[in-house]
Amino acid sequence: MASIYAETRKRDAASWVRHTITVESSLHQFAATLRRVQSGERGYLLTQEEQYLEPYEAVAPQVQIQIDKLRDLLADAEAQQQAMDRLVPLVNERLQLLKWRTQAVREGRSAEALASFKTGHGRDLTDQAFKILDSILREEDALYQKRQQAYYAASEWLSVIFGFLFLSLAASALFIVLSSERHLYELEAANRKLQAANQKIQMAYDEVIEQARQRVKVESQLRQSQKLEALGQLAGGIAHDFNNLLSVILASLNIVRRKLRSGSHEIDGLIDSAEEGVNKAARLVRRLLAFSREQPLDPKVVNPNELIRGMSDILRRTLGSDVELEKQLADGLWETCIDSHELENALLNLVVNARDAMPGGGRLVIATENISIDENYAAQNPGLKPGEFVKVSVSDTGEGMPAEVVARAFDPFFTTKPVGKGTGLGLSQVHGFVRQSNGAVKVYSELGHGTSVAMLFPRFLGSFASSVSRENPDLPFGHPEEILLIVDDDPTARRLTVMAAKELGYNVLEADGGKAAIEILKGQPEIKLLVTDVVMPEMDGAQLTREAVFRRHDLRVLYMTGFPRAFLVRHNIQTENVLTKPFTLRQFAEAVRVALGRPPMSPP
Repeated sequence: MASIYAETRKRDAASWVRHTITVESSLHQFAATLRRVQSGERGYLLTQEEQYLEPYEAVAPQVQIQIDKLRDLLADAEAQQQAMDRLVPLVNERLQLLKWRTQAVREGRSAEALASFKTGHGRDLTDQAFKILDSILREEDALYQKRQQAYYAASEWLSVIFGFLFLSLAASALFIVLSSERHLYELEAANRKLQAANQKIQMAYDEVIEQARQRVKVESQLRQSQKLEALGQLAGGIAHDFNNLLSVILASLNIVRRKLRSGSHEIDGLIDSAEEGVNKAARLVRRLLAFSREQPLDPKVVNPNELIRGMSDILRRTLGSDVELEKQLADGLWETCIDSHELENALLNLVVNARDAMPGGGRLVIATENISIDENYAAQNPGLKPGEFVKVSVSDTGEGMPAEVVARAFDPFFTTKPVGKGTGLGLSQVHGFVRQSNGAVKVYSELGHGTSVAMLFPRFLGSFASSVSRENPDLPFGHPEEILLIVDDDPTARRLTVMAAKELGYNVLEADGGKAAIEILKGQPEIKLLVTDVVMPEMDGAQLTREAVFRRHDLRVLYMTGFPRAFLVRHNIQTENVLTKPFTLRQFAEAVRVALGRPPMSPP
């Protein structure tokens, strides 16, 4: 009876030890589930890719099951049940928050979801849940120690009884000892498995922490990219409306000049002033488009060394006598395919900024070199691809900039200069031009030690066929038998375009929209060229072209637009058939002749 009683106590103690191990394993499994939920949410909010929700969707149905299991396992401990009462509302609130953020992203409210994410409320809920889980684990560890001691005590007591009853119960004692050793081995094996599981969980936790650090870094880069992208779209929209107005003004001036040139009036001077104002406005538009990386570029094969040598005089005049100019031009510099005029503007902008940073004089160095970018460096600089690049840098010995100013250096309209001393578009224009040229621009600065701005352009390795411009002082006129159909929803712009076409000798028909143009095409098979605006209500220029060419396979098409070429590419419009607003009478005349000589478009 004593042996049976001792064995019963030992079995009970072993059962409680196994129960504690089961509880701790379930707690670790539940903690891992919460981490997978949190990791899946962060990945989905950052990338909006459904694959990051797969871990959450796989484990979400298990959360309530695991909670019920833990409640059953902890039913013997009132304190643990109270901890579970605090834990369950936190977990449910965390899951509801994740469900709301996921639904918000799927409904197009990503900004609202990201704003909620940045509050850190979800992370606070998870941290509170983990603290409660840790307290439960510590309590279970204490219970494990007590129950293991109880097990050993029962074993020792049983050994005493076995010794006392050794002579009479030798066979039974031997069986019980072997059974005890087997149970102890099982416990030790379970303990080793638990330790191994703990190590794996710790490794997984460390990996999650490292991923979180990397994601924080990516989030910072993403915010900067989104900010520049939003400002670029704003600049593109302003440029479109502004160019439409400039087109009306410039077309009017060209036609008035031509009609009044035969008389000796003083209107030419006023027209010249108006054209100068238009050109200044157009240059402002180009600067805005340069920041948005959607300006029309004219890339050519350029050797930056030759361009810099050719700019030496203007650079010295710009710097003045107080600043020493030094050129460090690399021998054997590679060629690059870029817009040389925009590179000149970029260099002038950088030189002016450097001059203003050295009010007491100093030294400015313009340097070039060939560099190779590896994958590691490219990974640390988003937007830059591995390869060979031509580096053009402008360095000064001026005042330098603090880190917070460097971080905003490329923001449009941001300037540290006094009012009236700068527009804040210089560096943003440089940034847009370089990135549009598939390059990168970097700023290095330190207070009291000057600033260096480096522009990286891809090395040119292919062949480049340059177009030959036509230098004809006379306007290319048309013939009355060449009938043009001009389509524009803006009545003023349409009227002036019609006047320009008639001035050039063409027979002209006009329509205020796509549907009216289709009706005219049905009744006028003699029409040779369709001249249409791109953005129009009901039926835009691309839709009108598809319908018109389907009906008239021999019809030529010329688009007019104030939007940048990147917009046209996204709408599958052939950019070689586009006349960009604002345009002069000569540009319109030449574009019409080219369009009439181009083969008809293929029907859809």
